[in-house]
Amino acid sequence: GNSYEHLFYMTGQLSVLTENEKPSFRLYPNPAKESTTLSGLTLQKGDRITITNSLGQICKSYSVMADANEKEVILEGLKAGYYTLSVKSTAGEIFKPLSIVD
Repeated sequence: GNSYEHLFYMTGQLSVLTENEKPSFRLYPNPAKESTTLSGLTLQKGDRITITNSLGQICKSYSVMADANEKEVILEGLKAGYYTLSVKSTAGEIFKPLSIVD
């Protein structure tokens, strides 16, 4: 079967974005242990990076302190399991699955 990566992009208007129009980013390593690096997205000061668990509870939340094209996200204190990492900016919010292993 086909596997689809869950990627949501929210704007103030209802529209359908083609695969090439959707903003995207990479997380590596994924699965991760102590940290993962977010790349491929221009982060701006004030953007928010949030990690939620499978119940939708916020486990960690970071505010981006300076513009960057890459950001290391420390996973200290998170147990092994499946999470969602989201990046929220003035343009919208995008999500990626994140696995944490022991």
